[in-house]
Amino acid sequence: MKQSLTSGNIYDVFDTQSQEYRLHRLPEAGRRIQFDDGREFVFVNTAVNVAAGQLVGAPNAIAELEGKFTVASVGDETITITIVGATANLYAGGYIVITESSGNKSTYYIMSNTASDGSNNVILRIAGRVSAAIAAADDAIIVPSRYNSVIVNTATTDPVGVALVASTAATDGYTNYLWVQTKGVGGVVVATAAGLTKGVGAMAAAAGSVAIANGTLPFIGTMLAASAVSNSDVAPIMLRLP
Repeated sequence: MKQSLTSGNIYDVFDTQSQEYRLHRLPEAGRRIQFDDGREFVFVNTAVNVAAGQLVGAPNAIAELEGKFTVASVGDETITITIVGATANLYAGGYIVITESSGNKSTYYIMSNTASDGSNNVILRIAGRVSAAIAAADDAIIVPSRYNSVIVNTATTDPVGVALVASTAATDGYTNYLWVQTKGVGGVVVATAAGLTKGVGAMAAAAGSVAIANGTLPFIGTMLAASAVSNSDVAPIMLRLP
């Protein structure tokens, strides 16, 4: 059966391209496409080496920033906060969550950010406007984009998808851009094969792999056949990632 798309555009989902290759033609990180057989893919970039079949995870949120704001007024389109070592657009596509304040406990989408200046101030340009005043003593957590600078998933990170091809970003010195699978039939690296069999639910484990679901870690999907698979092998799975 011909594999057609129900939405979006795609190059070859099995390609991984360097920063220098057709960069102007690449989709934005986070673009999703879906085949008519139910498989879904999302476009990401990474600066690390990833093996085919490994789960990749979203970058972790940075630790809570306590009392690092410059006062922001209702209607402002930017938020200024003190962060050491931030680079330009490091948080673009992510969110800033006001965790503690006298009135503003809102969440804002970050469209872009400046690099830390000489005083370590970073200006976040948000979508929309500040809805309630932000005081200098308020606290916040920044959640980076799920799709920029993905990492090999661990037992404590938020899984994004399964790599279809190997990424050699850390080896070749360039950011790699690639599609990862989020839904439908695919293959994933197994951490612990004992007990895995058809119909068993799988959860995220260490080093981009999966193990039997026990309710304590993110659910990945249902195994389709794994009784003869050994540790570090790839097993077929029906993926059910966000």
